[in-house]
Amino acid sequence: MKTVFPYLYQHPLQPEFFPLYTFCQERRWPIQFHCGGNPRMEALCHPSLFATLARTFPHLAIVCLHASGGWSREMPALLATFPNVYLEVEGLQLHEDQLNLPPQMLPFLLQRCDSAKLMFGSDRIGQEDKFFRRVQYIHSLSLPYRDDLCHRTATRVYRLAEYAAQR
Repeated sequence: MKTVFPYLYQHPLQPEFFPLYTFCQERRWPIQFHCGGNPRMEALCHPSLFATLARTFPHLAIVCLHASGGWSREMPALLATFPNVYLEVEGLQLHEDQLNLPPQMLPFLLQRCDSAKLMFGSDRIGQEDKFFRRVQYIHSLSLPYRDDLCHRTATRVYRLAEYAAQR
């Protein structure tokens, strides 16, 4: 389930989303939040809001999409404090790709977070150079990090083994 679109001025603590959160928590469905993009989006999806949401719905798996923006350095504390909060990372941030910089955010997160709270993902599809650079960087990581980022975390959070067994 993906909800809250900050570019539509939505934020995670809007009361009209609470029935959806309850529904997802009861079914053990994770919910995703688009968090990055521009200052307005980042203000509407600040980690402090997810802390409140994680306390209110302690059995709801909360996946923050895209480790980006000004608040990304606050994520390690949020991830360490709340067992039900996870972060999807692209491996190479958009500005890092555009400026041809080495990856900075993912190494920062891997030094400060349990890699079991992180998963690789991207909104990018198709044959974009930046997507392949992201994959190449993820591939260069040590095997335990790579396994968590590429499949173990997502398999656990999204309960993929359970769904595969039901087929």
